[in-house]
Amino acid sequence: MDDPYTLTTDRGAEPISSAAGLPLAPGRPDRAELAGFWLGGLVWAPHNTRVVRRSNALQNWSYGRRFVTRRR
Repeated sequence: MDDPYTLTTDRGAEPISSAAGLPLAPGRPDRAELAGFWLGGLVWAPHNTRVVRRSNALQNWSYGRRFVTRRR
């Protein structure tokens, strides 16, 4: 679960992201004053990034080889 490249097809071809090793923490809710509603972190974000990386690799790097996912 701690490996951000769990689903990768070619680990050597993956870009290194400074955000890749962040712990599974959804973050603290925050109020968007101008919009008038609350924002919160996505619990599934760490898992979704793995799926997006794998999709990019399976589609012959259609998002680009330097594509990285980041959490806010």
